[in-house]
Amino acid sequence: MRKVMNSKLLPAAALLAALTLTACTATNTPGGGEAVKFGYLMPETGSVAVLGGSLVASTRMAVKDINEAGGILGNKVEVVGGDTASDPTVAAQAVDRLLSRGVMAIMGTGQSAVSLSLLDKVVSSRTLMCSGADTALEFTDYPDEGFHYRTATSNLLQSIALASLMRDNGAERVAVIGRGDAFGQGLVDQLEENLGDAVAARVIYDPLTTSFEAEVGKIRDAKVDAVALIGYAEMGEFVQTMVENRLTVDNGVQLYGVNQLASNVLWESVDPGNKAVLKGVKGVTNPKTFDAGFNDRILAANAGLKQALFAAEQYDCAIITALAATAADSVDPSIVKDFVADVTRGGDECNSYADCVAALKAGKDIRYVGPSGPKNLSDAGDPTVARFATWTMDGASQVQLDGEFRCEDGTCTSGS
Repeated sequence: MRKVMNSKLLPAAALLAALTLTACTATNTPGGGEAVKFGYLMPETGSVAVLGGSLVASTRMAVKDINEAGGILGNKVEVVGGDTASDPTVAAQAVDRLLSRGVMAIMGTGQSAVSLSLLDKVVSSRTLMCSGADTALEFTDYPDEGFHYRTATSNLLQSIALASLMRDNGAERVAVIGRGDAFGQGLVDQLEENLGDAVAARVIYDPLTTSFEAEVGKIRDAKVDAVALIGYAEMGEFVQTMVENRLTVDNGVQLYGVNQLASNVLWESVDPGNKAVLKGVKGVTNPKTFDAGFNDRILAANAGLKQALFAAEQYDCAIITALAATAADSVDPSIVKDFVADVTRGGDECNSYADCVAALKAGKDIRYVGPSGPKNLSDAGDPTVARFATWTMDGASQVQLDGEFRCEDGTCTSGS
């Protein structure tokens, strides 16, 4: 699978370009003693900053574990950071800075719309990009030439799981609400398809809006018994408006959501004087982790980090990238990309970077299963296996896991 460039077949201009590229990436030679650079591009500030902390912390933890196990092909890994500020324009400037530093791979961005806005630039630079939180369907068929892959499950499987939960709980007349970006609109589209005739109202809102009275009015007028809300930090204000309009569980309107709604601190932005305000809210989310101690480890290592949303997935992004480079015996992204899916499927299971590297050195094929669980990445770089936990908020508006859906090849079944 390894590709060899034959300089005799290259025209002069192409040869010059190849030699220039080689000079620019010489610091990433296997065993050369120079650092291999992993960039991260995360929302450390802005409207989605609630995600940034866990994504950055997990990336740094993964790099620490990689380096403690000997690095990649004898080279230490260096982290180069960038803040998207939750804004595509800022992210475009930040990605330019990362690319100018010669990063082998970019971890991020945690926002589907932002990542999609950067993909053409990343692909044209021949740089790898892996996200533990980008869920939009558009990535599956995007012409990324294999440079983009993800450990976050696409909206397709999550929508099947959420729709199944809503039906199992007796939802008959549903409003599906989402922010107007690739993440929100994509998941709403899939929910609408999976819920069919049960959908009585569909509302897409402007993420920058300052009032949700009109959107909540449409829910009220549709006389629904269930609401699926897909958003980010602005959900607190949205739910607050629902509460003010008596669209609550106590009044016969069941609220559902996905990962972003499953927050133990969301109640503070809904009604800080009533910790029970979200009692009974339900949804699906990625399970806590397959590694019971992972979240405790990352929270303990990062003072001030309140939650570890998508941390396991982003951690696995970095580990999979490093394992693919090891399997490829190269840190050239154009070569490494062809080994990414292979290290997640079809071989002997291993659960840590050190153990997986040892297996590769022994000549074995591997199937890495990290803290976010098995991925079995498709050729398009999508997880084909997923497990979603179901949850309900208790009387203190804290998330309590109470079941699960196991999904594979487009089908989800409930389990315990």
